[in-house]
Amino acid sequence: MSLAAALSNAASGLAAVSRSTDIVSANVANATTPGYGRRVAVQAATPDGGVRIASVERIVSASILADHRNAAAAVGAAGTIAAFHTGMEKALGLDIEGGALTDRVATLEAALTAATSRPDNPLRLEAAVRAAGDLVAGITTAAASVAEARTEADRAIAGDVRALTQALGDVARLNRSIIIEEANGRSAAALLDERQRVIDGVASIVPIREVPRPNGRIALFTEGGAMLLDGDSPVDLGFQPAGQVTPQMAGAPPLSRLSVGGEQIGGRLMALFSGGSLEAHFRVRDELGPAAQAGLDALALDLSQRFADPALDPTLVPGEPGLFTDGGALASPAAALGLAGRLALAPSLEVPGSAWRLRDGIGAAVPGPEGASALVSRLAERLGEARTSASTAMPPGQRSVAGFVAELSAKVSTERVAAQVAAAATGVRADSLQSALLAAGVDTDHEMQRLLELQQAYSANAKVIMAVDAMLSRILEI
Repeated sequence: MSLAAALSNAASGLAAVSRSTDIVSANVANATTPGYGRRVAVQAATPDGGVRIASVERIVSASILADHRNAAAAVGAAGTIAAFHTGMEKALGLDIEGGALTDRVATLEAALTAATSRPDNPLRLEAAVRAAGDLVAGITTAAASVAEARTEADRAIAGDVRALTQALGDVARLNRSIIIEEANGRSAAALLDERQRVIDGVASIVPIREVPRPNGRIALFTEGGAMLLDGDSPVDLGFQPAGQVTPQMAGAPPLSRLSVGGEQIGGRLMALFSGGSLEAHFRVRDELGPAAQAGLDALALDLSQRFADPALDPTLVPGEPGLFTDGGALASPAAALGLAGRLALAPSLEVPGSAWRLRDGIGAAVPGPEGASALVSRLAERLGEARTSASTAMPPGQRSVAGFVAELSAKVSTERVAAQVAAAATGVRADSLQSALLAAGVDTDHEMQRLLELQQAYSANAKVIMAVDAMLSRILEI
């Protein structure tokens, strides 16, 4: 080996060590950067005996990354469902002491009992009317909360579709950029990092499966098998939000479904997009919300029909509403959809100073004997009487109003607890996979050890150059 060759080899060694040191420092600096893949310099010998950096490989555990994305989708779905059930519990007032529907029913029972003992006391009659109004307000507020939850879910679907469409377009653009970089012999690691971050950013919307393609490209599919991107252009996803969702809005139309390639899909085809927040928002809008609405409508129907009885209140004629009405009319099972939002007290009780009608009859034209307590007593008894609901939304059986409300409240609380348990379980799995993903990424201890090795290699190559320099200097001295 000539001295010139030795000098060239040592210089190539210094260059390789310098490049490797740059890569190690980048790894350490980005140890906690989301989406960053650890870089490793691949060295190769040159024909003349030196060394060069043949390539820079990006190291990512594909299996852990795929599991983490699926876990993120599960967290998105479970979190959405848990948030809905928590909201329903709040809608029934179960998070506020004294504000729950069960408390409002108990207050009405107590007020009617108090009015029975002193029907001549206008304050007690007014308290009973006020308690009935509070119960109505609680039911209508809960119904409004259900409608708002469905509306928010509809908006969230539109947001998910926009985010997913944007991400797919970004991935397609990055695919093209990666092809260009690799064709020109440059490292595309930074672009690969960005592509991973883009996909991770929408992983909670729908479970995404990544399939490698030639030249650094990837194709994206849902775990259910729907193609999202395979080639230059992503699939065309669309959704038309409804604006304000009402109880009467169900199905498609009037509610939009997800469109793929310009065609709306539903039923079994929608299962292709299951597993993330997108599916969960559809469930809230089209299944869970209507089910909660049906329960409230059944309660409102029971209240209206329970007191619309001429045998209970002789001042009523058949077909005339009693204490609780459908916007002033008698509620009907055929028109029960949305009844909870229309529930109101009898119009005759809305007039100031008309609380005496609770004692003398909803349809009474003039006050009767102040000591008459028969009607108030019958109203209190009817409130606690177990009756069969005319609605098919509730399981068969007889219930008092308190029992009806307690059953609804227990169902909502049970569903909330189950949803939160599921959300916690998926969160634990996602956190575990996140830790595994970080562990498979940059290990700073390993990088520091590698840095010491590079330091030694740099010193050795520098000593070779010093030795060659000394030899050349000695030759020149002769």
